[in-house]
Amino acid sequence: TREVRMRNIMDCLALNIKNSRKKLGLTQSELAQKAGISLIFLQGIEAGRKWVSPSTTQTLAQALQTTESKLFENCLENLGLPPKKTKRLKKVNLDH
Repeated sequence: TREVRMRNIMDCLALNIKNSRKKLGLTQSELAQKAGISLIFLQGIEAGRKWVSPSTTQTLAQALQTTESKLFENCLENLGLPPKKTKRLKKVNLDH
């Protein structure tokens, strides 16, 4: 169901934010301050209880010195969905 998927995406995002924060040696309080959000809100995000808007995701990514896509890294795989396939381009012979 959609709710189950969303829950897993939230958990994945929460884990990626927490790991990125720890990698930089930041406390939750320090990250919240850098991102301009409340400590309570960040705690909710890291616990997988709060969802973030696109602008908050961008702010958190900047504060964590990473990209927004890195914050969602491996989330599709964690849902049991196949990773997005890239299309292969056909080789075209331009020598006529």
